[in-house]
Amino acid sequence: MSNVSAQRTCKSMDNSSGFTIVELLIVIVVIGILAAISIVAYSGMQARARIGHYL
Repeated sequence: MSNVSAQRTCKSMDNSSGFTIVELLIVIVVIGILAAISIVAYSGMQARARIGHYL
C-alpha cells in the first residue's frame, strides 16, 4: 500500500515541476515591455546630450 502512495506522490511532483508556457510567455512580454521603455528613454537621453553639446 505504501508503494501506491509513493507513486502518487512522484506523479504529483512531476506535474508541479517547471514553468508552463503561459508563465514563460508572460515573462517574455514583461521583459519586452521593459526593454522598449528603456530604449525610448535612452534615445531621449542621447537627443538631450546632443542638444546640450551644441549649447
